[in-house]
Amino acid sequence: MVRRSNPNQGYFTKIVIVGLFLVIVIAMLASIYFTSNPNQKQDIRSRAAEPSAPLLSLNFNNGWNGTAGQAPTAVTGPAWLRPGPKALGQSAYLYNNSTLWYPAAGNFNKDAGTLEFLFRPLTWNNDTYLGHRFFQVNFKCTALTGTGSPCENYMALEIDNGPSESTKTIWFSVSDSQSAWVGSHTKTAQAEVQIARPYNRWYHIAVTWDKNVGSKIYVNGISVAQNNESYSLNDITDPSPNGGGVIAITQNSGLGVNFNVSVDSIIDNYTIYGYAKDGPTINSEYLSAKSSYLSVTPSP
Repeated sequence: MVRRSNPNQGYFTKIVIVGLFLVIVIAMLASIYFTSNPNQKQDIRSRAAEPSAPLLSLNFNNGWNGTAGQAPTAVTGPAWLRPGPKALGQSAYLYNNSTLWYPAAGNFNKDAGTLEFLFRPLTWNNDTYLGHRFFQVNFKCTALTGTGSPCENYMALEIDNGPSESTKTIWFSVSDSQSAWVGSHTKTAQAEVQIARPYNRWYHIAVTWDKNVGSKIYVNGISVAQNNESYSLNDITDPSPNGGGVIAITQNSGLGVNFNVSVDSIIDNYTIYGYAKDGPTINSEYLSAKSSYLSVTPSP
């Protein structure tokens, strides 16, 4: 029996070939369009593009200098750069009695800003220190206290020993007193947070400040505390450490404190912006960090 060919077979074959050709052409045109218009091809993080570049960005992959070349004012004590989780590259290991300062000029905005960083406690199992200060900047204040010393204006972020081994107190304070009575002019956001033993986890910390609306603290993307008081700070006019000329990330002494408040932690991606980020942006950045490396435990 002779099998006759389907007269429509050639027609369908041509349709398939033309269809494949059109798909290839469309794909090529799309590739050219997105290449010439990179802003049209965005992931979640690029859609939430930063309004401006960070003032200070420290990822420690190329030493202690910031990504824009800012050299530290001081690096003392047991402070080392070592490999962290693969996604992080190199991290800063800052043990007890260490000091790490950066110049405040050009790297900080007192009127509005955001501080973000990752940290993992090191030897907090035997923690006998009053607190771990991750940030401090001092400002000009000319009024005299009862001791004849100038009053102290500052911004500071600290995690203190809490009511239990696994509960710590995190606080961010702005002191804008222009009198000897500093305490009555200190605006503080404070909360108790779980930083449980064993201390082998990374945490994402963010703080925002705005002179008109106050400050907020975020831990792992969640707002845990806020202070709604406005503030007014003088400029940093003295370049010396006690004059507020530095950003103190960790410190053994100085900057108006007479006790050890070293962070005693591994830190990374320490970044300061000149504007206050909103909650959804900070939460998105935490989720991105969590999926990349927050669950990874480096060896100290």
